[in-house]
Amino acid sequence: MYRATTFIVLTIAATWLMPTGVASAAFWQGGTGNWTDDNWGLDAPDGHPGDANYPAEQALITATNSNITVNSVIPNAINFQPRAGVLTVTTGGSLSAPAAVNVETGSATGSTLNVNGGTVNIAHGFGYGRHGDSDLNISSGIFNYSAASGGGRFFEFRNNSGAGVGTVDITGSGSLIATNGGTFRVTNLKTSSVHITDSGTLNQTGDYDMAGTTGISGLSHTISVTGSAASVTMGNVDAFATDSDQDAVFSFVLDGSGVSTINLNNLDLTGGDHAADLVVDANAFIGAASIDLFSYTTLTGAAFNSVTIIGGSGTIDYGTGANDTITLTLIPEPATLAMASLGMAVLLSYRCAD
Repeated sequence: MYRATTFIVLTIAATWLMPTGVASAAFWQGGTGNWTDDNWGLDAPDGHPGDANYPAEQALITATNSNITVNSVIPNAINFQPRAGVLTVTTGGSLSAPAAVNVETGSATGSTLNVNGGTVNIAHGFGYGRHGDSDLNISSGIFNYSAASGGGRFFEFRNNSGAGVGTVDITGSGSLIATNGGTFRVTNLKTSSVHITDSGTLNQTGDYDMAGTTGISGLSHTISVTGSAASVTMGNVDAFATDSDQDAVFSFVLDGSGVSTINLNNLDLTGGDHAADLVVDANAFIGAASIDLFSYTTLTGAAFNSVTIIGGSGTIDYGTGANDTITLTLIPEPATLAMASLGMAVLLSYRCAD
């Protein structure tokens, strides 16, 4: 009797001493709601990943009808995995993943991560598109990739099957910031792109490898800048494609004032099978001008693989190779000049009528 009583007391003591929130996995049960809602399948006690009861719970979002909003600070860094549906971090919201945790996105039905006024922090690896199609939309607020280089820490355009589509849109006043030297690289996500438009900001100071994994036919990666209000800073960019049937592309879409310059450290056009292609859409720009597309510390290589100018023609000056710019001298299409002349004539006729 004495032994049995002792056993019961010890069992109760052990249970009482067990910490809450032992790391396991919580699944969003589907539907629309707030991150802090009791919809994660957690019982005794109820709660959500990242709260005091479940500070280390893995948060898996796999239901295709998931639509989750984060509008408050989730106090503990957690292993969150946005594999399906929509996850939106709005004004006042903050969601962080801890060091040594890889955040992976995508599924057969796609996944969307929206940063709309809030903050998302990734401190280790980001497997973008690893499980399928993915969208990352940063319209305001900050997506902060705070990992340092090395140790398997990559912002990686990657897919388990060598397929998939991944699009990163940085628009409005949104910012994607990676200032601790973390590497961006394209491996085997078949179609991927980063678009910076409006007053969007890309501040990425580490290495950026546009060359994909060999053997994936049709793999392509595009970096696109639209308009003259964006801010783009990059570190060392390997701007080439690994195989002959793969593409690395820089795309610039001019507005009436031109287009924002990509400021970078080293631009390398020499590796792989061929250098990146350059595409410039000048349809919205009227007149002749010299426009700096890139500002670099060093340039390795002689030229882009191809240069396409839509809505005009022109020449590319690659500079001296050190502390210089790559400049487009634009000659607009005759039709564009004719439209500009017609507009001026109409304006003058109104003035004469007055």
